[in-house]
Amino acid sequence: YQRMSTSLADQGVYAFGPFILDPTRRRLSRAEIPLSLSPKAFDVLLYLLRNPDRVVDKSELLNSVWPGRVIEESNLSQTIFTLRKALNAVGEQESYIVTAPGYGYRFAAPVSVLAYAPKVRPENLVAANAPEVDGVVRLGSAQPLDSRATTPAQKNAGWLHDRRWWFALVTVIVAAILFTAFWWRERGMSDATGDVRPNIVVLADFHNQTNDASFDRVLGKVLEVDLVQSPMLSVLARQQVQKTLNLMTTPDADLTATVAQEVCVRNDGKAVIDGSIAALDVGYLLTLTAIDCESGRILSDEKARADNKTQAIVVLDGLASKVRAKLGESPQSIADFNVPILQRKTASFDALKAYSEAVYLNDHGKRVESISLFRRAVELDPDFAMAYADLSSVYYSLGQDKLAIESVTRAYSLRDSVSEREKLLITARYHQNVTKDLIETRRILVEWTEMYPHDAIAWIKLLNAENWMGHYEDAIAAGTHAMSLDPESGEGEYVVLAWANEHVGNYAKSKQLCEQAIAKGFDSENTHATLMDLAFLNHDDAGVDAQLQWAKGKSGEHYLLNYAALLAYAHGQIRRGDELIVRMVELGKAQGFSESDALSTFAEELVDLGFDERSRNLLESLPADDADSADYRFAVAEVGDKDLAESLLAKDLQESPADTLLAKVYGPEMRAAIALRQGHPAEDIAAMAPALPYEWRNYEVPYLLGRAYLAAGDASRAANEYRKIIDHPGIEPYSVQYDLALLGLARAESMVGDMAESRSAYEKFLAEWKDADADIPALQKAREQYAALTSLR
Repeated sequence: YQRMSTSLADQGVYAFGPFILDPTRRRLSRAEIPLSLSPKAFDVLLYLLRNPDRVVDKSELLNSVWPGRVIEESNLSQTIFTLRKALNAVGEQESYIVTAPGYGYRFAAPVSVLAYAPKVRPENLVAANAPEVDGVVRLGSAQPLDSRATTPAQKNAGWLHDRRWWFALVTVIVAAILFTAFWWRERGMSDATGDVRPNIVVLADFHNQTNDASFDRVLGKVLEVDLVQSPMLSVLARQQVQKTLNLMTTPDADLTATVAQEVCVRNDGKAVIDGSIAALDVGYLLTLTAIDCESGRILSDEKARADNKTQAIVVLDGLASKVRAKLGESPQSIADFNVPILQRKTASFDALKAYSEAVYLNDHGKRVESISLFRRAVELDPDFAMAYADLSSVYYSLGQDKLAIESVTRAYSLRDSVSEREKLLITARYHQNVTKDLIETRRILVEWTEMYPHDAIAWIKLLNAENWMGHYEDAIAAGTHAMSLDPESGEGEYVVLAWANEHVGNYAKSKQLCEQAIAKGFDSENTHATLMDLAFLNHDDAGVDAQLQWAKGKSGEHYLLNYAALLAYAHGQIRRGDELIVRMVELGKAQGFSESDALSTFAEELVDLGFDERSRNLLESLPADDADSADYRFAVAEVGDKDLAESLLAKDLQESPADTLLAKVYGPEMRAAIALRQGHPAEDIAAMAPALPYEWRNYEVPYLLGRAYLAAGDASRAANEYRKIIDHPGIEPYSVQYDLALLGLARAESMVGDMAESRSAYEKFLAEWKDADADIPALQKAREQYAALTSLR
């Protein structure tokens, strides 16, 4: 590719679609109507136009548009978003600027370079029919000439006496002043580097003066949802508000307008939003006031009447839009990011009340308790899209995939009724849980971070997706950025970031994140399951038991019992693990949960331990409707049921052709397991090729390859695969494959003749399994092999 000549570009303007960009005038127009762009947005668009049809790296754009300055990528993302909105606001459907995830942006539309020519009267044109667009003619076309013979001096002096020139000059100056004022009004707050940031607002407690308790939490939630859809505003998280109150030594203070103003100042905020509802003889009076944090000046004071409870929600929507306008958001932005809450959420006040209570419980770590309220919300209004979406999130966090899929599928079918931000959330969750297209999920999440670059939730979701794909360093980067945006957003930010750090071996950081989550009140089974992992990795049996004691009697006890059983299996304590499994199943049933997915995992573990028959019996005991997890299918392949495994795989691929992990990981692993069972290690190795980019999700890929290379007699490569596992204990500490990799390494080293290394690996395995059940086939075989090896000394 050869870049466009700068000298040529400087001679003219650029045309694409119906648009003209004039670098000299610094004007973008459509049909001769100028469009408003900030200076940096103009510069970014100009650079892309000078480099069409190639991906321009983000760093290249940053260095070109902001030379010599340290600028966050989020600033570039927001600028790209602004450009897209400007180009599409006039009804254009074409995607002019395309994102190349992880790299940069490409200008996709055809671009023409046009020669600039000032507009002149038709009688002065040499060629009256010369092709002209917005004051320019195409290169090679007839050029406009002045037919009057005048000297250069006459031309230079004549304009000084022409009042039209003076009028034009004054007009340009006034327009520039107005444009600058408009631009500064539009860009919101910015830091010293020019990074556009949304205005921070603090929501004071919504004052319910009606003596009707049903208003207590609903209106505050409605107002929050109305405001967070704006990319120009950032509602200070309740956790950050509480942290600030603690610093003010008033942790239990009511968040009145006065207290909220101090909280706002301490967080460099723009305004406090104070709302109230009062009862009238007939209906209600709602008031919404915006107060400048620094000066205390009232920026907006809006009032409106509502005839009934449902209309109160509608009225509050309208008041929120007015406040957004008074805080500097443009009418276009409000129109683009403003779906009325009763259209977006629900037409039922009672459903909205139940939803608000459910969100409150979920935000405070009470997932199981929130389920009944989410269910109540969708019973009252079956078209409540976000209630379904949030319910799916709760189910997913509790390992109830089937229920999660049902809920998010319903939410996805209703996605056109929600705001742009919520549509991104639902669509990402749908692709993650239903189509399971993780590549598309990640693309949507990247788009979300670009559209709302300061939305911590978008970065948290990206953290989760990267972690799930095994991209732990990318996950840590996304999570760290989310933490910088909002360290108080919720438990998920801490726990998933803790998982990612655990996977790469940053155990101290992982533990610190868990402890921070607990200190902030995000104290749930996920946090304690991670602490249980870390205790196990440090051979701290008392630490493992302490987490079980914490869970005793709590709603998440069955979840931690699952982890505890896996950890027992991982060290060969099968009887203890079985006892924990029985308790897990009983508690799960009592709470209405199916534990089939978890039992499928144990069936897979039993095969690795040599208990093939036990694994078959367990798989056969599972209800047919529940036996649909990846672990179930892989266990079927491992026990040698080739026909069933292949039929299940074919069915899955037909039903979910976009499932990234099914096509790239689970399918190859099943084919490899079948080939290995049938004594075809070469086929196993070939089958695993698509899974290699995802090998760090767990131990399956290197473990299968290690077994295949060992069976094929390639001991060196087998040893390399087993060492991958041994060198990364944090990837999957609850898997039996970690300790069994020591056995695989011992056998590989024996095959290559390194008896010292072989004995060392056997001894490490036997030390780890010193308390294991004696009748485990894998352990019995290991002892026999070690005894035979030591007898050769």
